[in-house]
Amino acid sequence: MQNKFPTAWKIAKIIPLHKKNELNLEKNYRPVSILSPLSKVLEKIMYEQIYEYFSTQNLFHPNIHGFRKNRSTQTILLQMYNRWLEASNTGDVSGIVLLDLSAAFDLVNPDLLLQKLSMYKLSDDYLELLESYLKDRWQAVWIDHLFSDYANINVGVPQGSLMGPLLFNIFINDLLSSVSCNIECYADDSTLTKQGNSSDLVSTDLTSNCNIVSDWMAGNQFVLNADKTHLMLMGTSLKLKN
Repeated sequence: MQNKFPTAWKIAKIIPLHKKNELNLEKNYRPVSILSPLSKVLEKIMYEQIYEYFSTQNLFHPNIHGFRKNRSTQTILLQMYNRWLEASNTGDVSGIVLLDLSAAFDLVNPDLLLQKLSMYKLSDDYLELLESYLKDRWQAVWIDHLFSDYANINVGVPQGSLMGPLLFNIFINDLLSSVSCNIECYADDSTLTKQGNSSDLVSTDLTSNCNIVSDWMAGNQFVLNADKTHLMLMGTSLKLKN
């Protein structure tokens, strides 16, 4: 067994789709990655094996809701809403930090990801196959039936792939165990929640946990999107007034 992912299956065709506003601004386009249909056959086999291993061994943190069976945006919203409501019913306030990571899927470091996969006890043969899958990928942009030059991509999980979301979940899995407050994640959106009987106590605990998250992101080479990161204080109107 060569433990190699075919090179021809690691070439992506990137199509920029306009999202909104001005046509001549790069930020208003979403890059859509088109991969070989053949690559998805092998990816499907790899995906099912890794997903089953993590699920049967209970390796996923229970508060990861994205790209998992029987989990969705609905389950994460219900879980957070129930937590906030219970705190209000007992007279506590909830401090909530809504985090957003910039281009998180594109910033996953393959070497760090392989180190984490090794810690989860994947076999050496499988790690070698995943290294081949992640590294030495190529892509070209296609506009008006013309291709750009091909660029070598050696960072990030493959966009438009079956494996990309699963590998991203594995990459951020240890983040949820690093903090001492409640945290829920859906893809690259994470929400920290801390309850307490005073806003000062909540603020102190949230600040400490935000520092932990900041250190984790620096160590994992992620960048926080400050424009989409927000703080909320939730509780009864009387509690908030006082």
